[in-house]
Amino acid sequence: RGSDGNMLVIARDFPGAGGADRLTQDEVSTIRKSLEQLKQVELAPFFAVTGNAEQPNEIVDGLLVSHIRYQGFQGNIRATTRPISFDQQALGQIMALPGFSGWYANGGLLVSDNLGTTAVRDFYATGGGQFQARIAARDAFLAGNDLLYLGNIKSDDAPDSYTSVVRTLEFFAQKYREDPAFAQRVDASVARILAAKLKLYDAFTFDNVIADPSPNPPATEAESADPESGSDISFQIARNAATLISPTQQDLASVLPLPPGPSDRIVFLTDTVSGAQCSGCPTQPWFASDAMQNAALRLYGPQGGNQVEEFRLKSYSFENLTALLDAPDDNQFMADDLGAADWVVVSVAGSSNSQPELVSRLLRERPDLLLNKQLILFSFGAPYYFDTTTLSRFTAYYALYSKQPEFVDVAARLLFQELTPSGASPVSVPAVGYDLIAVMSPDPNQIIPIFLDLPPESATPEPGTTPEPTVAPLFRIGDTISLRTGAIVDHNGNPAPDGTVVQFSMLLTGEGGGILQQVESVTTDGIARAAFGLDKPGLLEIRVTSEPAVISEVLQLDVSQSGAVAVTVVVPELTQSAQPTPLPPVEEESDSFVTPEGYPRVSAWSLSMLLALLGSGALFAIASLFLSRRTTLRLALGMLIGGLLAYNLLAFGLFNLTGWLAETGMPGVLTVILIGQGVGLAGGWVWSRADK
Repeated sequence: RGSDGNMLVIARDFPGAGGADRLTQDEVSTIRKSLEQLKQVELAPFFAVTGNAEQPNEIVDGLLVSHIRYQGFQGNIRATTRPISFDQQALGQIMALPGFSGWYANGGLLVSDNLGTTAVRDFYATGGGQFQARIAARDAFLAGNDLLYLGNIKSDDAPDSYTSVVRTLEFFAQKYREDPAFAQRVDASVARILAAKLKLYDAFTFDNVIADPSPNPPATEAESADPESGSDISFQIARNAATLISPTQQDLASVLPLPPGPSDRIVFLTDTVSGAQCSGCPTQPWFASDAMQNAALRLYGPQGGNQVEEFRLKSYSFENLTALLDAPDDNQFMADDLGAADWVVVSVAGSSNSQPELVSRLLRERPDLLLNKQLILFSFGAPYYFDTTTLSRFTAYYALYSKQPEFVDVAARLLFQELTPSGASPVSVPAVGYDLIAVMSPDPNQIIPIFLDLPPESATPEPGTTPEPTVAPLFRIGDTISLRTGAIVDHNGNPAPDGTVVQFSMLLTGEGGGILQQVESVTTDGIARAAFGLDKPGLLEIRVTSEPAVISEVLQLDVSQSGAVAVTVVVPELTQSAQPTPLPPVEEESDSFVTPEGYPRVSAWSLSMLLALLGSGALFAIASLFLSRRTTLRLALGMLIGGLLAYNLLAFGLFNLTGWLAETGMPGVLTVILIGQGVGLAGGWVWSRADK
């Protein structure tokens, strides 16, 4: 490398701009390709210089993320869909790909593209809004970029680029001091940057970097604070617990593309909770009606980027909501605020006072106050109190599980889309089809790892001695092979519950092969163990299944009488074909004379008419040889009318004959026609005897 190796190399235009139809600095373009197409073309060169690089000196130190939308990662693209450089979820999906995850875990850096371009300015100013440099820089940073390329960035309310940069830095510094989540994110990026710099020098000292370093400044009070303080731990717990109940994470970007803006009006409806520490202590609010409003103002108000204006925020308690529904004429101010709001945020603390019923009542009795608004629901207790109909009215539904201040802060960050919810509900939520038992079963979209269960390695060798190379274990007939799985995960990506059944199978391949042994085990911390005795020569394979996860790595060993052999691990590809292929539905032979609903078709009508006419005609021809002409005619007419009436019973589906006819088909039609003809013949006989 140049500069004696003291230079970081950044690959630009990640994850690929070859499919863009316009210059990225002029306008945010869209690449409409599937993920597989992106892997084959756009992402291929980046794979070659990151996780798939053959030599260490071929690996780049960072990637410059371009301002482009990618349908393969972001789904349906809309005008409000953020470029991938500002999309935390999409950028996280890219970095989770096998070609990038290892590179990123080893210290790879992400650098934003120029934030001062016309494309970025126009995207943020869509709809007549103002471009704020600090907001664009914050969004790019929270999306996952470690280094921000500001370029000639200039806010609409700043005289020049220098002022915009200074205000952006001041905003970041203030947010770092006041916002623990933001501070953690900054610390993580700084650690990555320092680690990258450390690779450039033999020793990380100022003498290697600058010629005349100044004395180190004294540590600030914030830097001296304990990073593991109780507040930080509580915030981290709240952040990890935050759960998106409805809609899915994929659909959220479509139904809620942007957070509240400076011109949006927000009404907070909060289920207040108060209590006393002791019997003689005064009552104090534990969950105040303005808790969410205060959190939003603290994080996003005048001191947090001016993303919201205080006069546009209103807070009401559930007591106020009850009064509005009971006496609307006496609470017109609240009704006016709801009617003028762009966002209505409902926060529920529990169900002891019929709070879920009150929310449903609002949706049912005053839908006029909620038209064309973003309805957001936060549950700070259990998430399963609402039914499907109620939840379908809300734009998004989050669960936080606690009313502590840190959880309220996380709720505010979720509202303004600063955080992506990563938690999973610990209980079933029937209204959205979330069944805890099904979710905690092994994820079928995983390849279960399988390893030799070897004894722990010996102690570290003494200094000065050469460590012995690890010897691959060998096996022969008569030995016992001990095995263990890797962590088997459930649908939420967590280790499967203890006691999950796992089946180990040893198979003999080739002609005459089959299952030799099967051992059933259960998991502990997601890992199961088993052992097999090797008592038969041949090419053996060992696989693992844990329904519904049926794909695992394969251990192969060719056991023979002559000597010991090593174990080979075969890793299958997890593709769609790995799923059990459903059998094509067997099409039942449909009766061409009768519909599936049990009504006769035209062909059945033709045969019925033919049978009725032939039967009546034959009767007339035969009866005329023995009876008078009047009697013969009445008998034939009675038989014909009986057959026609019987067919009408079938055609109109009377007397619930459709179900029986759907099963019997044309034989059923003929049976009914014959019965009708018989009844008609009897009627004709009675008619002919009436004159005598």
